[in-house]
Amino acid sequence: MNLRNCKQNETVFAFEINSQTGDLRGCRGRKLEVGCYVIEIDFLKTDQSNFFWLLLLIIPLSLSGFYVKNKFRKQEEKESIIDNNDYIQLGSFRFYADNNVLKIENNNITLSEKETKALKIFAENINQIVEREKLMKEIWEDKGIVVISRNVDVLVSKLRKKLSDDNSIKFINVPGRGYKFIIE
Repeated sequence: MNLRNCKQNETVFAFEINSQTGDLRGCRGRKLEVGCYVIEIDFLKTDQSNFFWLLLLIIPLSLSGFYVKNKFRKQEEKESIIDNNDYIQLGSFRFYADNNVLKIENNNITLSEKETKALKIFAENINQIVEREKLMKEIWEDKGIVVISRNVDVLVSKLRKKLSDDNSIKFINVPGRGYKFIIE
C-alpha cells in the first residue's frame, strides 16, 4: 500500500505486508500535512513464473481429463452395444452394423466404415455371389472414389481375419465375378 501526494506524485507513506506473518509494517514514516493524497493498494503482484507453473499444471490435468472422459465414453459404448438388440447373427458372431462392431462372447471387434458396409452387403446375400462391381460401387464409388478390384480383395482379407474365430464362416473367391459369403 502506498500513500501518494496528489500534486507532486511522490510517495509519502508506504506499507508492506509481511508475507510470512501477515503483519502490516510501515516502510517509511512521517508526519503529514493536511492536503490531497492518493491511496494505492496492490492486492496481488503478478509473477510470470506463477503463470508458467500454472500452465504446466493445467496442461497435464486437462490431457488426463480427456483420457478419462474418452475411457468412460468407450465403456458406455460397449455397454450400449450389449443392451442393443439390433444385431445380425453371423455364425457365433453378433454384428452390430450401427455401431461398427462384431461381438463374439465377451470380445468386441471394431470394424471400419468400409468393413461394416461390406459385411452388411455379405450378410444380406448369404450363400450368394456378390459381384466385385457391386462392392466397389456401394462402398467406394457412391462417395465419388474410383478404386481397383484389389481394394475389394484387401477388404475381404481383413474381414476374413476378423471373422477367423468362427470356422463356420467362409469367404469363397469366385474367379472373375466376386465372393460368396457362406455360413455352414
